[in-house]
Amino acid sequence: MNTNLYTALITPFENNQIDLEGFKQNLQFQVECEVKGLLVLGTTSESPTLTSDEKEILLKHVCQIASPQMDIMVGTGTNCTSQTIENTHLAEHYKASSALIITPYYNRPTQRGIYKHFCAIAQNTSLPIILYNHPGRSGQNIEIETFIELIKLPNIIGIKDASGNLDYIQKLINACKLSRPNFLVYAGNDSHALPYVALGGHGLISVASNLIPQTMVNMLSTMVEHNFAASQKYSQMLLPLFEALNLEINPTPIKEAMNYCSKSAGDVRLPLTEMEEKNKLILHNTINNTPMIHGEAQPKYYKTSV
Repeated sequence: MNTNLYTALITPFENNQIDLEGFKQNLQFQVECEVKGLLVLGTTSESPTLTSDEKEILLKHVCQIASPQMDIMVGTGTNCTSQTIENTHLAEHYKASSALIITPYYNRPTQRGIYKHFCAIAQNTSLPIILYNHPGRSGQNIEIETFIELIKLPNIIGIKDASGNLDYIQKLINACKLSRPNFLVYAGNDSHALPYVALGGHGLISVASNLIPQTMVNMLSTMVEHNFAASQKYSQMLLPLFEALNLEINPTPIKEAMNYCSKSAGDVRLPLTEMEEKNKLILHNTINNTPMIHGEAQPKYYKTSV
């Protein structure tokens, strides 16, 4: 089943060190559920707080453990073009399938700067590149005019969009139909998978699938098969979970959910901190009251009220 579902992997920690055994267990869980691919070293992996050595350790293990049929997408983007190229070369060395590259954050270049940034990277790697548009993280949007120029570069093959702007995503898809009909468009938020696919998008890069990969595979399969009645049922039943996983900044809630369901996660690293108690209770209660997911995510204990 090819559903184009990618899981944006968390990095489990124990005593502030990578829990490598837990990471391997989580990887095996994903392999068994036959997700299309894995994203390692994205924001969900807490990449800003990982050392260079830690990043290489995770990359090495995910490439060793993943099945040959799975795509390995690696987050290599930074706000420094030369560092991004170096990171992308490392992903290339480990034979990753693609590099996910966010627009430069904090220094917030102009649209011309964004274009030249991606051009420089594309010219210095043969690895397929997935653009990552997330204005909430980077402070910048890849404008449609810039996008139209970027998709002329042959090794830029797709985009992950987390803008949540349906008008914008429709314009992206329309631009692709005109010049790159095989260009890949992925939803970057779990709750937006249905409208993105309905508009012509190709899949989802998911946070929730760390916890419930099989459920997310099943949900997305109904979407790509255009069984929208079933898709709506999945979306309606899972929406409270998707909302609860956004009560605080990612990956804090998904790691709390994983811990609650006896999956390997551990703490987040500073400057992130554990969830506030009131938000934990909402998240736990949501998991308890979402029967669809209990075959995969079995809570350790129940709280009946928030």
